Formats: sequence, C-alpha cells, structure tokens
Amino acid sequence: SGSKISAVSFNGHPADHAWIAFTDAAEENEIEKREMHIKQIVVGEHSAFLGKTIQTSNIREAYHCLVVGVEKGNGRLLTPEPQMAFEIGDVIWVVGEQNDVYKLMENQIINQ
Repeated sequence: SGSKISAVSFNGHPADHAWIAFTDAAEENEIEKREMHIKQIVVGEHSAFLGKTIQTSNIREAYHCLVVGVEKGNGRLLTPEPQMAFEIGDVIWVVGEQNDVYKLMENQIINQ
C-alpha cells in the first residue's frame, strides 16, 4: 500500500499540470486521526510564556504546536516573528494535533 502520484493536465497544455497524490484508505484514516486544531492562549501575569519569544517558549519543540498568530493589546492579529516577546494580554494562536494542543493548554492553566 502507498501513495500513487499522477500528473493531471489543465487546458490541454502540458506545462499546466498539477501533481495529485492518491492515497489508499489506510493512509486517509491516518490523516483524519491527525486533524489539526486551533486554539487561543491568553498570556497572563503568571503565564509560562510571559517575556519569552516563540523560539524560547519551546511551543514547537515541547508541544509540537505551531504559533500561527499573535494578537497584541490593540487587537491586531500579527504574523508571529520568532523574536517577538509575549506580553501580558497577548493572545497566542496555536495550531496542532488535538492531544498536543490540549497538553499545551493544560500546562498554561497549571502555570497561571
């Protein structure tokens, strides 16, 4: 079992093609199990992430989650910069598999 890759032509032009991966049922079930979740974490005064950057927070390494946005106090959603320090009131948007996201959130609640 495994993926099969095929080229599909659009508009009859050989250069206009896309590679499409066809997976078997077992692989599709595995992909469904890895469904991604997005959650918000508010940085409080006792937050484990207060004053840390994306790099130093270890969100990716320790929890296998990805920071996809940060809302600052003014409500603007910013593209996260690796050196941006988290401040009180920041809302960190994270994406990851369900178990990983909930472990991250549990750790945040315990450390609040």
